[in-house]
Amino acid sequence: MCKLIALNAAFSNSARRGALRFEAPLKNKMISFKVLNKDTDVDKFISEINGLFANEEIKAEMEEMLLSYIEDEDAEFAAAVSFGCLLVRIYDGEYLFLCPIPINESASIVNATDEVRKYAIHEEIPITFIDVHEDDLDSITESFRFAEMHEMDEDGIYMVKPLTELDQMEELPPLSGDKVSLLPICEENIHDYARLCRSEQVNKLFGYDYKEDYEDPDDRLFYDIVESERDGGIGLAMAIIYEGHFAGEASIFAFDYLGGAKVAIRLLPEFWGKGLGSDSLSLVVKLAREMNLEHISTAVKKENLASIAMTKKYMNYKCDDEDTAVFELEL
Repeated sequence: MCKLIALNAAFSNSARRGALRFEAPLKNKMISFKVLNKDTDVDKFISEINGLFANEEIKAEMEEMLLSYIEDEDAEFAAAVSFGCLLVRIYDGEYLFLCPIPINESASIVNATDEVRKYAIHEEIPITFIDVHEDDLDSITESFRFAEMHEMDEDGIYMVKPLTELDQMEELPPLSGDKVSLLPICEENIHDYARLCRSEQVNKLFGYDYKEDYEDPDDRLFYDIVESERDGGIGLAMAIIYEGHFAGEASIFAFDYLGGAKVAIRLLPEFWGKGLGSDSLSLVVKLAREMNLEHISTAVKKENLASIAMTKKYMNYKCDDEDTAVFELEL
């Protein structure tokens, strides 16, 4: 059984790494999952959250449940607590989250689910909830604009897969401007894309250096990340094509599941000053509308005066945030 639901939610504003770095840093503290590998990890975790349990019976049940999970050597299990609920993250080739489990009287599945949403955006991973009881479906889906539900068994237990606007797209529309075309980054772009990602000139203005996360990646790793994000519905990276050559990247990513996303553009240095960024950004805005997004946001390094001037043509300045200027656009 599969059911697609569109949810009426209040849309809230939510750059990827590049020469035009579009990203406002997250202010709120993210929930932190603790990986549990052995009995002592579970004992320590339970001890740390001891005061949050409503009673000893619930505490014992949660400890028994976590101990049973770590017996599965093929998967990684991690746990956290938020809004009076126990959260369990499972990784077995893909990320899965158990339906938040109330452990005290002040528990809110709605708020705990929303924390998982924020966490997944921050960590750039897709979301799937499992073991969701039929009575909890509304609480789970309240935090998402779209969700797909699959009944796991006949006892009213569901899997809920929140969907982004990228998930909803059947195919990418033609995107050609006055100077450039945008196409999904593909295998033939691997080496040019890696050169873009490694460029110190680009990274200085982009505000992100791949070496923060990867010590010595080969060219294919950068492409594999792009492909994984596209398959997971969490990011769309497009090659900027100018006169038949790969000139840079335009992307829509960090979909917030509520109608918002972030955008980013970065160009190889040899293509700077040709107006390609402006043409690319106009196409990204057009695509965001085609995707039925409600708003997009970005932040540009203040020192990147050319990119700030370009962004002002298409998006509205909101505020300064440390060393960036934040822009938004309601669609």
